[in-house]
Amino acid sequence: MPIAITQMTQMIRINRLNKLFISLLVATWASAPLADEKRDLERAQKSLAANEYAKAYEQYSGIDHPLAFFTLGLMEDVGMGRTTDSKAACGWYGKAAEGQIPLATFRYAQCLQKGIAGKPDPTAAAHWYQQALGLGYQAAGCELGKLY
Repeated sequence: MPIAITQMTQMIRINRLNKLFISLLVATWASAPLADEKRDLERAQKSLAANEYAKAYEQYSGIDHPLAFFTLGLMEDVGMGRTTDSKAACGWYGKAAEGQIPLATFRYAQCLQKGIAGKPDPTAAAHWYQQALGLGYQAAGCELGKLY
């Protein structure tokens, strides 16, 4: 019985993440992907929405765009179709942060603060929290204050 509850909990979590992916895709379209990138992102999103995680991961991996990097980071972070890998997630969040994806920037700062991919780096974390705050991610201001 506990396995069914665990599976149900994971499906609820995945459905929430799918909604998050769609809203982020719409909200951050300001990154203005080219027509080919847009088509590829939409194709990968459809695979993700259909719970075809391996296929979606492969599709996103072939797209050189911050939204693809962010999605790959989330997939690694929560273990969508794979074992969770926080270090790999942080790498993807870092690439997405360079493309000014607000939540990716915040999560990358957390990675740096916690030292997930190496030694904790509060100075770099502060920089990325400041970037996330500048992109409108208000929770970054709280974390920045705690860091100082």
